Amino acid sequence: MKTKKTPNKTKMTIKKVVISGTFFDKDLKYVKGGLLLVKNFPPIRDILHSKNKEKSLFNSCKDADMVIFYMQGNSPQILDRLKQIADKIKIKKVFWSQDSHHLSDFELKIASKFDKLFIAHSPYLDKFKDFPAYWMPLSFVISIDDLKKIIVNKIFLQSPNKMLDVVFPHRPYDIGDRKKLNNIIKNKLQNKLRFFSGPVSVKKYKDVLLWSKVILNISLFNDLNLRNFEAWALNKVLLTNKVPDHDKIKGIDLSHTYFFLRDLSDFDQALDSALKDKGEINTSQYILNKHTIIYRYIDIINKTLKTNYKVCI
Repeated sequence: MKTKKTPNKTKMTIKKVVISGTFFDKDLKYVKGGLLLVKNFPPIRDILHSKNKEKSLFNSCKDADMVIFYMQGNSPQILDRLKQIADKIKIKKVFWSQDSHHLSDFELKIASKFDKLFIAHSPYLDKFKDFPAYWMPLSFVISIDDLKKIIVNKIFLQSPNKMLDVVFPHRPYDIGDRKKLNNIIKNKLQNKLRFFSGPVSVKKYKDVLLWSKVILNISLFNDLNLRNFEAWALNKVLLTNKVPDHDKIKGIDLSHTYFFLRDLSDFDQALDSALKDKGEINTSQYILNKHTIIYRYIDIINKTLKTNYKVCI
């Protein structure tokens, strides 16, 4: 009598994750390795004054495996409120800070409320040495499908009559002595090049980047900020000051990235080199394959839940 063999069944991983912050639901179709259910809420700062949204957040966390708080544009008051919210949530809690360069001392006061902390700027990791903290850099905040459209349609190749030699869109705050630096840059560029420098609306921000040959970036402090990833994603020449985290982004072609010292003492030379760059740039594919925001969330989930999800394009 033949024994009937029972087929081997691979146990599928099914996890439910709550995310308070920016997330693109359409990215989930690229996640392999099990079923991942995501419930998305606005950032904490946007639900502080809504008891209904806060209650909905608590309810969603009851049957979830973990909650991720994507924290950007914060204040001590928002962090203090997050501490109160975290006290009421009993599942695994993760804090992903985008603002440690501003608020690391305040973040330390609430660090014990979280199972893991992810810090976007590695120079501040040492402050969290007594906690389970990891470096998790910023990313291009865009869905995979939207970045694919930019690449396939070559949206970053604009009409020459619209092209600007250098763009430096930024907010008018003076953190890191930015106003002084901006004035120096304007004086260097004046009457020489077509350039844009200064505030720009959210609606026009991407167009300004797309019309550029060179995207200029100056970090607020010693941090790898978002502008780097935007320039690489849009296949632009990047002109930026060097920070330690540049050396940690492995695999990207930096032959079209030009570095200058934070005091601008070698800025003219770096600018000339950037403007002379006529090579074919293909850094957008690297960002698509490694550095959109879904990759960061999957990395955080895997590290926290010991899962093995992958993003497969």
